Amino acid sequence: MKRINTKDFQSFVRSLEGQTIETRAQKKQFTAKVTEGGLEYTPLSTGKPRLHNDKTLNNIFDEFAQSQSFKCKDYIEITRNISYTLALIGMYLKRK
Repeated sequence: MKRINTKDFQSFVRSLEGQTIETRAQKKQFTAKVTEGGLEYTPLSTGKPRLHNDKTLNNIFDEFAQSQSFKCKDYIEITRNISYTLALIGMYLKRK
């Protein structure tokens, strides 16, 4: 699969700002927004933001292009907060 373009993905996430999104497996609710340095995810359960900077996003997109995996365990070396990005990737790909 072709690698996800970071800027295009961020534009997609910008269109979702203010909406409640769910993770794929556990259906945990969160919001997402684009920040100057990447993406910020805020789980509704804790209200504590989690940041994926641009470097992390690029590493995720590189791995996803190779593996096509939606399994969190496949990204453990990159980030422990992958479930948020995978939910958005799924939505992004459906839109395409």
